[in-house]
Amino acid sequence: MKGSTGIYRQYLHRVPRFIATDIWTTANRFQRPSTSVHAILGYEQEFKRNYQFEIEGFYKDYSSIYSLNQTLVTELQEDDFDADDKPIFRTTQGILNEGDGSTVGFEALLRKDSGAVSGWIGYSFSRTKYTVEGVNQGESFFPRPDRTSTANVVGNVDGRRPRSTGAGDNDGAVARF
Repeated sequence: MKGSTGIYRQYLHRVPRFIATDIWTTANRFQRPSTSVHAILGYEQEFKRNYQFEIEGFYKDYSSIYSLNQTLVTELQEDDFDADDKPIFRTTQGILNEGDGSTVGFEALLRKDSGAVSGWIGYSFSRTKYTVEGVNQGESFFPRPDRTSTANVVGNVDGRRPRSTGAGDNDGAVARF
């Protein structure tokens, strides 16, 4: 059995947008650092010498996550204007809406670490929900990065293992592929 918990803070915020690129901003007096509390409980078993099986359940609680304010155009006020009469904004106030969220799920992994063929098969199931002021009428929603079900397969074949040439060499020579 294994378990862990942690409290994490992120001072750089990525705000997804539907068009073009995402917005990146740092924590400031208007946007606090995002905080996440994680709790993980798992079990690991080794069997048949070089096979391992792992399963973990997890819960993550998020606070101070941000979403682009969709009414931004009507609420944003410029602080000044440059020489070309273009607006200058010195604050992020009003640009982002703040919210909370959570993720719950489990992961399973079967791994073979050595031999001519090695690799792993993994499966993950999780659900993430956010509640952000001004988004979805204040109701919880599944955010764009929510990946409910994910399966991965990775395989490695070691082509360097010695193989006999079968050519009747008396000196014990081997061919390497």
